[in-house]
Amino acid sequence: MQTHKAAILLFFDDLNVPFTNNEAERDLRMTKVRQKVSGSFRTETGAENYCILRTVVETARKQSWDVLRALSTSPVQLVRELNTLHQIQLDSVAG
Repeated sequence: MQTHKAAILLFFDDLNVPFTNNEAERDLRMTKVRQKVSGSFRTETGAENYCILRTVVETARKQSWDVLRALSTSPVQLVRELNTLHQIQLDSVAG
C-alpha cells in the first residue's frame, strides 16, 4: 500500500477522482448479469466482442458522446478523440 499511497489518496488532491470504485463495479454488473442470464458465452471470441462493445458503450456514455456514433466510428478515431479531450483537460488544469 505504501508503494501506491499517492494513487490511493489522489482523491484528496483531485476532486475529479472518485472516493470509491462504485462506478467501476457498476460497469462490471451488466457483464455479470449477461453471463448469469445466458449461462456463459458460447465462444471466447463472442465474449471478447461483447467486452469490447460494452467498453465502447460505457466510455461513450461517460464522455457524454452519442453511443451510436461511437459504435460507428473507427477505434483509431475514438482513441484520437479521447487523447484530445485528455490533453484539453490537462491544459485547463495547468493553465
